[in-house]
Amino acid sequence: MCRFSYAVFERLFFCMVLMALFISLFSSCSKNDVECNFSPVIIVAKSVLAGGDIELKMENVEFAEFYHWEGPNNFVSEEQRPILTNVQPYNSGRYTLRVGVTSGCIVEAISDSVIVTVPEAPCSPGTNQGLITGAGAGLMSFYSVICGPQGGSYFITANSSAGDLELEFVGIDKPVDGLYSIQPLGGNWHKGDVRVRLVASSSNWPSYDGKVYIKNNNNKISATFCNIPVRSQTYNFSTTASGNVTEK
Repeated sequence: MCRFSYAVFERLFFCMVLMALFISLFSSCSKNDVECNFSPVIIVAKSVLAGGDIELKMENVEFAEFYHWEGPNNFVSEEQRPILTNVQPYNSGRYTLRVGVTSGCIVEAISDSVIVTVPEAPCSPGTNQGLITGAGAGLMSFYSVICGPQGGSYFITANSSAGDLELEFVGIDKPVDGLYSIQPLGGNWHKGDVRVRLVASSSNWPSYDGKVYIKNNNNKISATFCNIPVRSQTYNFSTTASGNVTEK
């Protein structure tokens, strides 16, 4: 009868424990080497048109546990690949990423500088002029342009003998250069949005879509819009409007 010595079993068990410990330590060291000896690379477009998106990407990082992004205009995100929508020139600059990995180390990367540019308006209305297409109001030649905060918004108000124009921006700060998205009156809106309302031919003509091009020259605002849809609140009639207002 074959007998198995307890001493042999004990030595075998001890060897197996040592081997498991060695494998564990070796794997951990290799893993740490992979995790910490690298720098993530941020992938982002260097030039973006105002009103578009900035998509922040990076090369894959093994064993990542958290992501922390920071950038211009107090931007902060914990997402792996955040997307900034409706961006404006104040979103221009460099973006920083910190990645925490399972070994406990933190690696950091800084993007190339991103430039957000404002495109030229696709039309050229006369300075301080507006027109509601087919509304019978005729050409509006604004003799007065008033800019400033009121309540919780910033307004540009223009007046003429043929009609008036009002642009309302989120917050009380003077709008900076950018391409602003028109939102319907009374709807939800955010920074980078604007509400537009014209008054002519005994009716209000609010817009519900389109863009307003804002530029500042020596701290004087110029706002231009091209063929934006407007709808009469008095008559069953929808049309388009174009115009420019420039702070005097």
